[in-house]
Amino acid sequence: MATDPAANWYAVRYLRHTGFADSPGLQRLTAFTVLVLVLVLVLVLVTASFVRPWPAGRCWRASRNCFVPP
Repeated sequence: MATDPAANWYAVRYLRHTGFADSPGLQRLTAFTVLVLVLVLVLVLVTASFVRPWPAGRCWRASRNCFVPP
């Protein structure tokens, strides 16, 4: 119970008056998040060229029940 007022005082006194430039942990977290998002975007764009629609007129299995458009 004694630490609660001290923690509240610290939060009000110091944490409220700090910004993005004053907190290197938040800067590192933001940089890591941007890096991961860029890598995911690059991965999606690179792999999208390998994903092609199924060729028209072909079935996913060789059977007589396949519908082949005219």
